[in-house]
Amino acid sequence: MFSIKYKKPIEGKNFAITLIKEMEAQQFNTDDTTAWLKKMQEIFPDFSPNDILNFVALENKGYFIANDTVLDHEFDTKFTQAFINIWLSPKSSFVKLQPQLLGQEKSGQNEQEFQYQPASEPFDEENSMPELPPNYDPQQNLKG
Repeated sequence: MFSIKYKKPIEGKNFAITLIKEMEAQQFNTDDTTAWLKKMQEIFPDFSPNDILNFVALENKGYFIANDTVLDHEFDTKFTQAFINIWLSPKSSFVKLQPQLLGQEKSGQNEQEFQYQPASEPFDEENSMPELPPNYDPQQNLKG
């Protein structure tokens, strides 16, 4: 899984264009990239600071997760390879980030900062019993 944490707002459509430009710089077929661009522009939301976009690369497909929402499209293996090459190819614009991406160098960021944690409230035993409707008869519901 590859994760991107946004530090500033970015339009999803513009991010898709940036990804495709990087793929084309890697010499990927423009017929493929045209279709990929269209699909990414359809599914990418606009990103705000602290949003996280994950790409899950599986053997035969890949897909994106924005924060905790799986985006509704599975990409083929060609896309998955092109996406990975954006970050890890020797021709990448991001060569300086490769040691961090490969775990060979620490980023200086707190590792827990990149683990998405849903909002939750502490358990309050005093309020742990559900509030029942005013005319609720538990004995009648047990007869059922």
